[in-house]
Amino acid sequence: MRTDRWRRMKRVVGAAVFAAVLLAGCARVGLGFRKIGDVLTAPQNYAGKEILIRGTVSNTLKIPFVTIRLYAVRDATGEINVRTDKEPPLAGSQVHVRGVLDTVAVVGDQNVGLHLREIERW
Repeated sequence: MRTDRWRRMKRVVGAAVFAAVLLAGCARVGLGFRKIGDVLTAPQNYAGKEILIRGTVSNTLKIPFVTIRLYAVRDATGEINVRTDKEPPLAGSQVHVRGVLDTVAVVGDQNVGLHLREIERW
């Protein structure tokens, strides 16, 4: 009786570990990415949530003596600014970004300064 319970518990734990590894790998293989145009069209659906985007870096902005840096990522549907504390990627490079959609302010129904706050980039 005791060994059957132990075997079942090992199977459940093994399945949970496998599922966690599989889900963590989904972002690496391209699953779960949002089109930038979808994010820009309905930012209220993504506000404050972690999202994944991918695209080409179109430009960067670094200001001396300021730790926050910006770069823009473009895909076939649109372009969004990404705020980072790290060194921004080179213009023209392909990036995958995990971040939180943020805005500087909301005036009426308009989002001012809509951007993605970078958590991870690869």
